[in-house]
Amino acid sequence: MNQNNTFSFLLITFGLIILLHNLDLINIPDVFNFFRKFWPLILIYIGVDRILKNKKNNSNNGIEN
Repeated sequence: MNQNNTFSFLLITFGLIILLHNLDLINIPDVFNFFRKFWPLILIYIGVDRILKNKKNNSNNGIEN
């Protein structure tokens, strides 16, 4: 499974958790406190992912067959 699929799966899972909480089917107040404190980690992950993809693409462009 590549990184795009993993990130998509995490987003879907997080969305389902929020939906179930909003429908009062589950009660997880700690999830929202965790998200409120650590949401910048999502931005950091996206930034690091883009840097690593650019680095990989640049190193592949320099290889000649």
